Amino acid sequence: MSGPDQNDPNPNTAETRPARPLIALIIEDSEDQGEILSITLKRLKMHAIVEPSGKGALQKYRQVGADLIMLDINLPDMSGWEVLDAIKEIPPDEKPPAVIVLTAYGDQKNRLAGRLRGIDAYLVKPFLPDRITEVVLTVMENRRTGNKTLIEPES
Repeated sequence: MSGPDQNDPNPNTAETRPARPLIALIIEDSEDQGEILSITLKRLKMHAIVEPSGKGALQKYRQVGADLIMLDINLPDMSGWEVLDAIKEIPPDEKPPAVIVLTAYGDQKNRLAGRLRGIDAYLVKPFLPDRITEVVLTVMENRRTGNKTLIEPES
């Protein structure tokens, strides 16, 4: 008979243990935007952590890691690009996180900077929670299947 051993004192084997929720690190200095993103991701059953500064985000990433990073480019203490470069220097516990850039800057220079850094999606503010949900679900599915298509802002 297959399945967990009835005499096993720890029935939480890899086969029976529930998957942990995905961790989303939201690096956003706007309290309102951070709250909207957090609520949206919690509805997707993700564990959302909001950090308003780049240095705080780096510390939190070192502590808990992340499956998804939602990154504002304009932060008070350092640029989002500097944060992303620093995160890429930290060896991940598992696979590197998916990265969705959030910015008010939809210019070609920032899009190119994101593309060169291998981000998964680029969202230009303002955006609605439904768009966040759509992009996050697509990015996480792309990661699962190995699809490397960059999601760009809607025209």
